[in-house]
Amino acid sequence: MSKLLANQISNYSDNGPVEAKEGLNVANGKPLQVAGASGTSGDYLKSTGSSVVWETFPSIPATQVNSDWNATSGLAQISNKPTLHAVATSGQYSDLSGLPSIPAAQIQSDWNTSNTSSVSFIQNKPTLFSGVYNDLSGKPTIPTNLNDLGDVNTQNVSNNDVLKWNGSNWAPAADATGGGGGVTTFTALTDTPANFTSQAGKYLKVNAGATALEYVTLPVDPDTNTTYSQSSVADGSNVKLRLTDSGSTDDDILITAGNNIAISSVTAGGFTIASTASGGSSTFANLTDTPANFTGAATKTVVVNAAGNALEFVDSGTSSNEIIPVAYAFVNADTAGTGTGMTWGAYNSSNGRMEFTFSTALSDANYYVLSEREQYDTHSVHISQKTTTGFRASWYGNDGTSPLAPSTFGGVLIVYASTPTRNVGAGAGALPTASATVLGGIKVGTNLSINGSGVLSATDTNTQLSTEEVQDIVGAMFTGNTETNITVTYEDSDGTIDLVANAGGGSGLQARTTGAATSTALANGAAGNLTIVAAKTYVLHKIQTSHAAWVTLYTDSTARTNDAARTETTDPLPGAGVIAEVITSDGATQPITPGTIGWNNEGTPTTNAYVKVVNKSGSSADVVVTLHFVAVEA
Repeated sequence: MSKLLANQISNYSDNGPVEAKEGLNVANGKPLQVAGASGTSGDYLKSTGSSVVWETFPSIPATQVNSDWNATSGLAQISNKPTLHAVATSGQYSDLSGLPSIPAAQIQSDWNTSNTSSVSFIQNKPTLFSGVYNDLSGKPTIPTNLNDLGDVNTQNVSNNDVLKWNGSNWAPAADATGGGGGVTTFTALTDTPANFTSQAGKYLKVNAGATALEYVTLPVDPDTNTTYSQSSVADGSNVKLRLTDSGSTDDDILITAGNNIAISSVTAGGFTIASTASGGSSTFANLTDTPANFTGAATKTVVVNAAGNALEFVDSGTSSNEIIPVAYAFVNADTAGTGTGMTWGAYNSSNGRMEFTFSTALSDANYYVLSEREQYDTHSVHISQKTTTGFRASWYGNDGTSPLAPSTFGGVLIVYASTPTRNVGAGAGALPTASATVLGGIKVGTNLSINGSGVLSATDTNTQLSTEEVQDIVGAMFTGNTETNITVTYEDSDGTIDLVANAGGGSGLQARTTGAATSTALANGAAGNLTIVAAKTYVLHKIQTSHAAWVTLYTDSTARTNDAARTETTDPLPGAGVIAEVITSDGATQPITPGTIGWNNEGTPTTNAYVKVVNKSGSSADVVVTLHFVAVEA
């Protein structure tokens, strides 16, 4: 270390600073002065920018402490504390000032309380009736003897007399029978003829005033046929065919004007039936689903074609092989039942099983059971344990394993034999013998006979008109009348009247059609309500959507409102008004198999079909819902 004595520092003319390159060591007990001052204990050097000065460290206050409500001095004391009432810290109701006067608790009123100062005392009670008859006011005078009655006279009474009405009052009189009054002959009654004179062969009927019986003559001799006259009588927009017998008794047959039919110009001699519709065809060959002409079809018969969509001519006597089921059952209850060709036992809720038994055993166990449950394809009927005498049906829910009773969602089971076809047609296949449970050949009953040619004849054992005679009378009333846009033909061979509409008729069958509606700008996952114009009743074939969606079809708007909170994975309850529902992908069409009957359930049925659609496309979209259907109600 080098030392530099004070007297060794020279003051050069440039007044430059003294430079201590190797550090500065201040000896113990030697002060370090700045501007002639050595500073005090605890001071520090602080630059002023042009020099340095001694500086005293600032004073640091004591550490902050929590305030204390109870402190009376120091940093914890709270200044300007308010004076609190005792209740502020006790929370006791009794520490409040100005307490109100609270009455005693209310109790039930007591009719029997007599203390007027008691809170159970009832003021102004009415005086109740004692229930004693003698306490009543305005009591009637009750007679104690027959003679007290105003319309009874008991003067001149003899033993065994009875009271009889003489037209003005009851008076004593001899008992004509000696045992309770009355008469002993029919003609002595007051509401029957007075005698039988000149009334042989007549019969009794109630008179026109409905007050007594009278004799009338039989309308016809029971051994001869009745003679009828015919006429027609207007009945609102309909007409009655009236048959009047020789005894002036009318028998009316009402003919009702159906759709597109008007009945007018009704007189005793006839009336006019006119078609009010338009379009259609007046001939069989001009219909859209019939052969175009009759060329080469002489003696042929008409059958439904193999495709099941039109009629065609076939040779008389032609037969065909058709698939015919051997048994059928519609099950919508949990109890045992009987269908066509088979019966079933009660439903076992523990395992979902129901045992079916054929009425007649099948030739083998290779038959097929077609089963279908209502509402949803995911509800199934599992067939097992097939034998020639029957099989087992297990009724399952959505998961395919948990039992779901047929009373919740019913189903249909149709059984086809291992060889399901049967030759049907003219003369093919002999009909079984008819019985109470089997549809078969016609049995010949009483007063009927059938000859070798198969002609059925009836023996007339009464004098009433036969069916043929009535048919001829009614048919004659149509024949010769004036009709507009309709052809009327009486078919005497089968006793029917054929009405064929001309320029207003039509086949009567409805074509398939569609109805649609759009839920505009429907957010993803949101539900929209739609009303589609369909029909009062219709057969639903398909549901189509423009985007992926969950679509539910209802019978009315109330059912739709009540079903709004149901989730997609929850089945609707039976009777909730849900006709059908589907979940589709973009632009998908969902066939409804089998076709479902839809209908409007409003008080006054309309053609509205009520729909709820939930957008499942993943983004907002204009979702279009289209129903494919056939109307079955006008």
